[in-house]
Amino acid sequence: MMDAIGQRLHELRTRARLSLDDLAHAAGMSKSGVWEIEANRNDPRLSTIRKLARALGVDVYQLLSEDDLSPSLSTLELRVIHAVRNAMEEGK
Repeated sequence: MMDAIGQRLHELRTRARLSLDDLAHAAGMSKSGVWEIEANRNDPRLSTIRKLARALGVDVYQLLSEDDLSPSLSTLELRVIHAVRNAMEEGK
């Protein structure tokens, strides 16, 4: 199951057109931390999975699921969520 997280994380990140830096920043993580998860070199804690899912604009199930990504949010929806979150963070 944990190997699938790295692949799913990569798929969701690239679908949202986010760089490693973008996702790391949005999740409050280091770039290398995100890379290690994508490369299956690190098994993330549940709290980390939650941060990544929130930063990607998906729920934890979508990050952990091995289901096809097509029923999930569209790339445009993910980008809008990301932009709104960034705007909200800047407004704090």
